[in-house]
Amino acid sequence: MKCMKTSPAHRTRIRPKLADLMRSAPKWATRITEAPQIHLAVLVEPYLEYLFEGKKTIESRFSVHRIAPFEEVLRDDVVLLKRSGGPVVGLALVGQPEFFHLSPSTWAQVKSRSREICADAEFWRSRRDKRYATLLHIADIIPIEPFKVEKADRRAWVTLDPVRQLL
Repeated sequence: MKCMKTSPAHRTRIRPKLADLMRSAPKWATRITEAPQIHLAVLVEPYLEYLFEGKKTIESRFSVHRIAPFEEVLRDDVVLLKRSGGPVVGLALVGQPEFFHLSPSTWAQVKSRSREICADAEFWRSRRDKRYATLLHIADIIPIEPFKVEKADRRAWVTLDPVRQLL
């Protein structure tokens, strides 16, 4: 099993490594090369499996503070799907991202997507104190040969390769 590092010094080399890993899937190798950004998302079960099964079509992230991925994710970004406590096991392509400053009216709008998020009453109860929500419509997903990512912090979302600066 290969291992990649998430430190800033290693982030600039993430695209070639990923493209090399995906050489047997040319469509994904191209997506990795052309994606505006590359992200790492840590997921717990059963939500990771729901994504692979196609039951979960929106990945959601909630926070009290304005932290990634809030207002940082773009359409066509690539997301590495990392099993909590385990390896990266898949890739996802972001379709339409949506960002919400949560209020009574926006909570209703977010909760209306319960089926696509695979959210039950306990899911919503555990997020009731959150102030920001990010909903990422998943355009495509692929399981991959697992590989380890060296990650030393507890963040559940890391932008590995941010938007490239125009020259």
